[in-house]
Amino acid sequence: MAGIDVASLVIYGILTIPLLYILARHGWPGFLGWIFLFAFCSLRIIGGAMALINGSESSSTAIISNMGLSPLLLAMVGILHEARHCRAPKLSNKIEWLLVIIIHLIITAGLALVASGASSFGAKDGKDMKDEIFVKTGVVILVTAWLLIAAGTLVSFLPSQYNRHAPAFIDGSKLLYAVLFSLPFVSIRLIYNVVSIFSPTKDLSPVSGSLGLKIGLSFLMELITVVAFTLVGLATHRIRRQVEPNKHTRMRSLGASQREVETGK
Repeated sequence: MAGIDVASLVIYGILTIPLLYILARHGWPGFLGWIFLFAFCSLRIIGGAMALINGSESSSTAIISNMGLSPLLLAMVGILHEARHCRAPKLSNKIEWLLVIIIHLIITAGLALVASGASSFGAKDGKDMKDEIFVKTGVVILVTAWLLIAAGTLVSFLPSQYNRHAPAFIDGSKLLYAVLFSLPFVSIRLIYNVVSIFSPTKDLSPVSGSLGLKIGLSFLMELITVVAFTLVGLATHRIRRQVEPNKHTRMRSLGASQREVETGK
């Protein structure tokens, strides 16, 4: 599978460049989404390099491969949060951040369990029962996180969840549609993970299984999602200017009012 490992190194290496630009341009509201998307690309680069050095079936490669999906889910949460913030600035910031933190904790718990047991999926002498339980529990938790993200995305289209007159409504909607677009691709990747982990055969393993399955159900699904987010991120690179001017406008108005008061005196 050296070809796909080299492709991961090259493609994700290239994608990190625009992602750094997007991260700088989107600023704080989108920080979580874009930093985790960058982390996902970095993991895929590291995973590709380790597979070339140690072999695609090594325990370290298995761990990186199984961990990779978690940053992608975290990126979806962050981009969804940015979209909601731009489409409805008056939504309760505390509640929004609480929901983000809860989903992050769920994904982190799933990641910890998957990482703890993933090493056995690269072993040639079979899976350890304890590790297998960890991985199965972890992937079920990640599926739960995906369901929460999907629910949050659909709820965001309700009339009560947006304001068409918000300064960044259009760009926020682009981000929201990007998350909606990514849901089926990430779900296919997750289903492949679930089937490969619960299947008794190694032929479906994302580490040592069929190259065709790995390309079609894993590599391409992730790549389509990352490219879609990157393109939308570039298309909305001025979103921070649309959100932050409100603060500057209020400060200028306050300064003008103070000058008028002083002039009146």
